[in-house]
Amino acid sequence: MLFEIELPPGETVKFVKEDTNTELIKLYDEKTRLRNEIKTLLKADTELQYAIRKIDYATNGYHMTINKNGIPLSILEYLYAQHAIRKGCVTNNEACPSYVITLYYKDPPPTKKLDLIYYYTMHNYGKPDATRLNGDLYRLQQLHKYLNIGGSAIFSVIGDNPTNGSIAFPFLLKSFFKQVIVGIFGFCIGIEYNGKPFSESGFPKISLNIIKPYVQFVTDFLKECILVQKLLLKPNKQAFFKKVYSNTLDMQLRLGIPLTKAEKDLYIFSLQTFQKNPSDYRKKISAGVNTEEGMFLYKNVLSCKAKKIVEIGFANGVSTAYLLIGAKETGGNVTSIDPFQDTQWKSAGLELVADSKLKTQHTWMKEKSHTALPRLLDKKGAENSYDMVFVDGWHTFDYTLVDAYFADKLLRVGGILVVDDFLHRGVNASMKYVITNWTHYKRLKSPHSFAAFEKISEDKRDWDFHKTF
Repeated sequence: MLFEIELPPGETVKFVKEDTNTELIKLYDEKTRLRNEIKTLLKADTELQYAIRKIDYATNGYHMTINKNGIPLSILEYLYAQHAIRKGCVTNNEACPSYVITLYYKDPPPTKKLDLIYYYTMHNYGKPDATRLNGDLYRLQQLHKYLNIGGSAIFSVIGDNPTNGSIAFPFLLKSFFKQVIVGIFGFCIGIEYNGKPFSESGFPKISLNIIKPYVQFVTDFLKECILVQKLLLKPNKQAFFKKVYSNTLDMQLRLGIPLTKAEKDLYIFSLQTFQKNPSDYRKKISAGVNTEEGMFLYKNVLSCKAKKIVEIGFANGVSTAYLLIGAKETGGNVTSIDPFQDTQWKSAGLELVADSKLKTQHTWMKEKSHTALPRLLDKKGAENSYDMVFVDGWHTFDYTLVDAYFADKLLRVGGILVVDDFLHRGVNASMKYVITNWTHYKRLKSPHSFAAFEKISEDKRDWDFHKTF
């Protein structure tokens, strides 16, 4: 749920009073009550604690923590900060070593103007404010000192005890920013500051009638928060995760932030954000492949337009999921080789593939790789026809090298070979042989736990070629 503010021209009615809106207060109190229930639930539900480790519902309904620095950032500001970083317009300072400049009331004022400022706990550098509205006006005056023309600012717009004055605040922002978007998260973004000085007399006059649409939005916002909190209190959290997902994508689209192909898929979103099975939040996925590694696999499937993919080692199916989501977009198929899937792994990978609704694009070979790979190679036209092979099988030097050997025979020129657990001694030794002796392969930049290669030509080595490794 998003709201883009448009201030009607020519409005001359005096500013709204700082009266409390009774209906909004009731909704806010209900949201607060549910928040306290959730805090109690979290103490007892360890699975849920894991699932929402990156999401904090104790504040404004949708709140994300960036683990890199342990700093709480709303999804709204996180998304916009990421967008700003890509455009190269974010400046960091020592007060808050995160993606966004956050001004706290105890921090010294910035020494230079900034392109993106996030106002949350910073009210007015310690100056006491008689009303919420006066405090907001003072914040805007400070903003004028520290924000570059064309820059953006992020504000909290719905605080404790919502009043007509605080509800009108986003409309005031519209006088100083080209675009103002308010999100379900309780934050708003002002985009492209015009540089006008802030003073109460400088604001256009706003009547209560004019802000009625925004009063309705705040009402809907609080009702939405209550709905989501109730979803969180129910045993089945799938609807809860979907709600977070849809709101996140909606905000990105409204901010003009392009969606990646992965972000359009609930399955990848769930794997990246929660490491959970999206059909059942209680099914924690014990992943040997983390988000960075998984996205590396996914992106390489897309980059080489892979249609024929083999992975050695199935386990809990997380790497399979990333490969399959990529194959879904290329029209490809993934063959997983693992003799222990239904015994040691209790069919966890197969269940994950079924939940992804991509069974038709997946084949499981219940046998060891040193027999399965020759059988694949023996099929008519199989040699030099595969696009990608991911090796994560038996980790001894000889088994890994055998897997790589048959992968080479299967891969076409331009195909990708990725070997997991490069830091393992047996795997590392076999990959050193590949790096030094396989002149028809080029090593690719990859996560440090992977050894990744592109096949750049057919094997043209002499029969007695060898380099010490």
